[in-house]
Amino acid sequence: MIENLNEIIGDIRSRYELKRISSYLQPDKYDTANSLFASMASAICGKDYDCRNTASIINKLVHWTYNTSVDDIDCTKGFLIRGETGRGKTLLMYAMKEFLQYDSHWYIVGGKRYRLEMSIASARNIAFEYAQQSEENVIARYSRIPLLCIDDLGSEPMLSSNYGNKCSVVSEILANRAETKLLTFATTNVARLSECYDDRIISRMHSLFNSVNLSHETDYRKLK
Repeated sequence: MIENLNEIIGDIRSRYELKRISSYLQPDKYDTANSLFASMASAICGKDYDCRNTASIINKLVHWTYNTSVDDIDCTKGFLIRGETGRGKTLLMYAMKEFLQYDSHWYIVGGKRYRLEMSIASARNIAFEYAQQSEENVIARYSRIPLLCIDDLGSEPMLSSNYGNKCSVVSEILANRAETKLLTFATTNVARLSECYDDRIISRMHSLFNSVNLSHETDYRKLK
């Protein structure tokens, strides 16, 4: 009986490669989940978070978390959140990090099971770490994180130097993560990322990200 059960589980995992393993959230509960997401944003910024400007994106993130498609979102990809400085991109990612801890979420890729626990690092800090530490340690470490959010993509030096070795660190990490299909998020205020990264990396971004825009005019920095 146990052997048969293991075969069934193995079959499920093979057929649902890159699918989410989590409790299923019923459609009539999405409003509650969206409110929970907004409350986490409020806790992070220390005041009531007005989600009117970001409600549609929060809805996408909630559906993504529970592996249900909405607005053509691909649940096997992460998100690239675009918008001008001060529009709340980073706040949304920290709220997402907390929201993912509310329930047990996992995904499978390459026959391995990964928990959806988000790590957030700025592109600048990643490049700085490369300059201070060994090349292999930094690139390999960020390439292996199960769910990574790179904040302020495109703000880092395009070439970082490590003992004379120059490298586009973030580019290499993105390329590695695209190859292994590990889930990746990013934020950016760069209008044209093609001015920062070559065609190879832009192509990798298409395979890594659902791209969404924060086009509202509210500057959250001025509301503090």
